[in-house]
Amino acid sequence: MNLNVRAAFHILRAAIPHMRNQRRGSIGAMGSRAGAEPAADIAADSASKAALVSLVRTAALENRDLGWPGSRVPPLGSVPSPKSDQKKGSCAKRLLSVIL
Repeated sequence: MNLNVRAAFHILRAAIPHMRNQRRGSIGAMGSRAGAEPAADIAADSASKAALVSLVRTAALENRDLGWPGSRVPPLGSVPSPKSDQKKGSCAKRLLSVIL
């Protein structure tokens, strides 16, 4: 929760006044499939990613008078992580297979 939602909240809270003063800017956040498609063993990640989507949409709605787009950009495919490596093999091996 601290990384996915709290960090984004504090960044938005600091950035939005500056963007409002300049009357320009956009709001975006990196999301994940877990926020829209929860799965077993990732409850906290799914909940925090869903909260991130709601936070970005709400910030965009609250500032719609400036025409800001608010968007979440889902990653293309899976992002290697220690948790995914436990199920799918070594992250380094998978990255090397893509590069080579």
